[in-house]
Amino acid sequence: MNRFATKVGLLISRIKPHPGVIVLIALQLNLAPAIAAPALPMYDGLVHQGVASCANSVCHGSVIPHIDSNIAHTEYTVWTRKDPHSQTFNDLFRADYIAITRKLGLKPPHREPTCLACHASNIPEPYRGAKFSMNDGIGCETCHGGAEKYLSTHTAEGATRARNIEQGLYPTDNLRHRARLCLGCHYGTRDQFVTHEIMGAGHPRISFEFDLFTELLNPHVIFDDDYRARKPVYSHVKMWAVGQAMAAESMLEMLDGKHLQSAGLFPELSLFDCHSCHHPMSQQTWQPRSGTGLGPGAVPLNDSSLLMLRLILQQVAPRSGKDLAQQIRALHQASNTGLKATQQASARLRTLVDKAIATIDAHEFAAADVVALTRSLLAAGIDGEYADYIAAEQAVMAIGALIAAWDAIEPFDGQTSQIVSESMNILYESVANDESFKPRTFANALQRLRGGLLE
Repeated sequence: MNRFATKVGLLISRIKPHPGVIVLIALQLNLAPAIAAPALPMYDGLVHQGVASCANSVCHGSVIPHIDSNIAHTEYTVWTRKDPHSQTFNDLFRADYIAITRKLGLKPPHREPTCLACHASNIPEPYRGAKFSMNDGIGCETCHGGAEKYLSTHTAEGATRARNIEQGLYPTDNLRHRARLCLGCHYGTRDQFVTHEIMGAGHPRISFEFDLFTELLNPHVIFDDDYRARKPVYSHVKMWAVGQAMAAESMLEMLDGKHLQSAGLFPELSLFDCHSCHHPMSQQTWQPRSGTGLGPGAVPLNDSSLLMLRLILQQVAPRSGKDLAQQIRALHQASNTGLKATQQASARLRTLVDKAIATIDAHEFAAADVVALTRSLLAAGIDGEYADYIAAEQAVMAIGALIAAWDAIEPFDGQTSQIVSESMNILYESVANDESFKPRTFANALQRLRGGLLE
């Protein structure tokens, strides 16, 4: 794990992000084959045989890696011993989780579908095999798909990756599909979403960045030559870029769904920038943002992923990036007009985002891209585009990934390394607590970092 990911990992531990799904660490550039988006494993309509079906020592439950095998055979062991996803169901018995459901008038967390949707593999009972157990939390099939058809054949002589996918194995080697899988819990879907009401009852705010959260996990695969011969692997920058694009898509899907509409006076407030309202009245922190065009007192949408996507696309495809920026601004303007205008603007933006996803997925990020993206992120922050906490939080995670990639390509000299480390420490600390976030301190740290890197 690189030192920047380790630092920001401390930040994530303070934020207490919502548990989600298992993902794989990725290290180098490559492209996954383009295939139609499959159903997420929770909705695949296949029998889930249970974690115990994978745990035999000759399968995935060995204590030590097997020699002369194309897989480690320790995948279950790593998951059960080192991966927090194995404990997500047990977390539901904690007093703070129980307090949330009591406030909401729901069932106890370990029996409440709202909680089980992301803390366990809460598939319909007809699809639970003999060894299935809710106690397994986010288990093998929660990410890899119900094993009803592939369990007995996926290692048979002549078995192929394509055939296994046809039989229900979820294609985690495809970066878009893997990001969509993670975002299903780490952001939400139309069917499972941490609403403002749930957060009001005590649930932590959702915070997620695809590459960083992957980096913080213990990998249950070995990225050797044999793995690379069978599956693609990805750079941190590629994972960050595609992850942001997919997060933007998820956000727009929510705007088009039931959550933006409300039977009450207000729409679903978790779709908006939390800290437009959640700050002391004595803190006069508002400042103009060219990306929204909104004035004081307006409550902007949570556009953190769109902000990152805009900068990525302006680097990868400048003309498309300009169009995207204009449409993001139009969405912000529409969101302060009415529901119909917002959904119309969201639909137009969604078309551009879908094209952006394909463009970014096809782009091989080079060293020049890393430097240019770092410049753009720093410039946008210094210009005030990260004045809201959630955008600043995403920017720190992005800058951490880009700085690590830059340092790996061309190691910093001693003086530069010291300035970078000191500046990053200030950035990490500035977003460690949303209640003490100060936009000016954050922008000053960005200015110092830019000076150390680029001047």
